[in-house]
Amino acid sequence: MNTTQKQELAITILNQLGGVAKLKMMTGDNGVTFRIKNRLRRVNAITIVLNGKDLYDVTFYNIRGFDKKIVREYNDVYFDQLMPFFEDTTGMYLSFGKVAPNQEL
Repeated sequence: MNTTQKQELAITILNQLGGVAKLKMMTGDNGVTFRIKNRLRRVNAITIVLNGKDLYDVTFYNIRGFDKKIVREYNDVYFDQLMPFFEDTTGMYLSFGKVAPNQEL
């Protein structure tokens, strides 16, 4: 993968999570790693990698100083599972949800 392809993959993954507005990211070989501020749970870093099956492997970490602990790991994740896994594991929501057709804001 060249640099442009790596950047496009990183943008695609983050868009599938709902956007990059508040996420600090760093591109990797075939995925992204980014840190989050999260006081709800002990997750403050996430790595999402495209695997050989064209699915994602997602790892949630707790990083304190030089100590890096895996909190939870998911393998062979479909793109539409990224947001639910992120929200469930971090306790942070990436969208405000959907409004029912006959419900007013």
